[in-house]
Amino acid sequence: MLMAVVLPVKGKGGLHVGKKIAIIGAGLMGSGIALIFVSRGYDVALFDPVEGALPQAIEKVRANLTLMAENGIGQINEIESALKRLQTTGSMEKAVLGAAFVIECAPENMELKQKIFAELDNLCPIETILATNTSVMSITEIASRAVHQERIVGAHFWNPPFLIPLVEVVKAEKTSDETMEETIDLLNSIGKHPVRVKLDVPGFVAHRLQL
Repeated sequence: MLMAVVLPVKGKGGLHVGKKIAIIGAGLMGSGIALIFVSRGYDVALFDPVEGALPQAIEKVRANLTLMAENGIGQINEIESALKRLQTTGSMEKAVLGAAFVIECAPENMELKQKIFAELDNLCPIETILATNTSVMSITEIASRAVHQERIVGAHFWNPPFLIPLVEVVKAEKTSDETMEETIDLLNSIGKHPVRVKLDVPGFVAHRLQL
């Protein structure tokens, strides 16, 4: 059996991003990623346009934090303070206000993702990093309708994101080196094992190894 071990990489600089994270999409991955950040002390704004999605996401985060604490990961008495760092909103504009890092967790639909990133590119100041959690789609194509494509990067978490350490950090055609390094620094700060993917190809690294 052929086994591949992918080692984590460290960013060369310090952690330059701020303390607020915005997440676009409150489904399975969005709520799971929110859990990671609030449990590590970050403030999170979670956006979803679907009525009822946000209350469900909060309950998912609470339930998973409780399950983890019961199995020795985290503390029961820290759950409520973590949840206080999680804010929800039906307005994308409010969600990204003041955020230094935005991660999109919308359904795997290219037209939808392109529309979201064009809007994010318009809403967010140039220093804000914009990431997509897509597992298979071209980051370059997703970013194609944005003006500032140098700050758009792939950040593919694996499910469940709060248990699996791997995150693929994917460099699109116009992604800057600074965007890559700051994304890697951020992921290291939350205990993840980021791997740098230098070529934006379908399936990135881990899916291609599986296939």
